[in-house]
Amino acid sequence: MNQLPEDRVPTVTIRMGQLIGDEVTFYHKGGDWVKKSDIKILQNGEQKTFTYDNPVFDLGDQITVSGVIPNVRIDFIAKNSIVFSGEPQP
Repeated sequence: MNQLPEDRVPTVTIRMGQLIGDEVTFYHKGGDWVKKSDIKILQNGEQKTFTYDNPVFDLGDQITVSGVIPNVRIDFIAKNSIVFSGEPQP
């Protein structure tokens, strides 16, 4: 009876903006906040660099990712679960 519940995967609604140069922006449109340290953004298995100064990614926030390849799947991962997947379009 004294067991704590397991951590749950956050539920987040994310929108990906249009690819501009080699950068794409992800927008937090609703759901749970996510700690910055729990976020990974992968494309072709390679972790991408992103710009974000806050400790948590919350409603209305945005993250800009550099080094993105057009028309290749990119995954937004929070707590080791994919919460968004899409192909950036120029």
